[in-house]
Amino acid sequence: MNLDRWRTRSPLLADLADDHVAFLASVAVEEVLPPDETVFKVNSPADRFYLVDSGGIALRIAGPSKPPITIQTVGEGALLGLSWRLPPYRWQWTAQTLTDTTLIRFDANTVLSACEADPTFDNALLRVVARESSQRLQNVRLQLLDMYGRQRP
Repeated sequence: MNLDRWRTRSPLLADLADDHVAFLASVAVEEVLPPDETVFKVNSPADRFYLVDSGGIALRIAGPSKPPITIQTVGEGALLGLSWRLPPYRWQWTAQTLTDTTLIRFDANTVLSACEADPTFDNALLRVVARESSQRLQNVRLQLLDMYGRQRP
C-alpha cells in the first residue's frame, strides 16, 4: 500500500524515516466499514492500530448504567488506536464509525516486533503515541472544563 500521500498529513507518518514508512506500507491493510460499526471496544485486547483514510470515528466511553458519551471524534489522517503501544495493551475507549469509513490497519504484534529489532523505529513510534495521547488527554480536559467549569451563583 502506498502511504506517501499521508507523509505530511498524518501524525503517524510525518516524522518517520523513509524506511520506517516503507515498512508500515508493507504491512498495511485497507478496511472499509459502514456507519455505526464498532472498530474496537473498551477493555478488549489492543492488537492493531489504524490511520483514518476517510470518514469519521467517535471515541466513546460509558460509565456504569450510563449511556456511552463521545469523548472525541477523529477523521481523515488521524491515528486511531494508541493502546496497542502502552501496557496493559487494552483499549481505553470504544471506537465507532460515524459515516462510511476507510481505515488503514496495522497489526500491532508485527509492528512491535519491528520496534524490538530497530530502537530508532521504536523511539519514533513512542514519540508519536505519547504526543497523540497527550493531545487526547488535553481535549478531554477542555471538554470537562466546558461541561463542568461554569461558575454557578
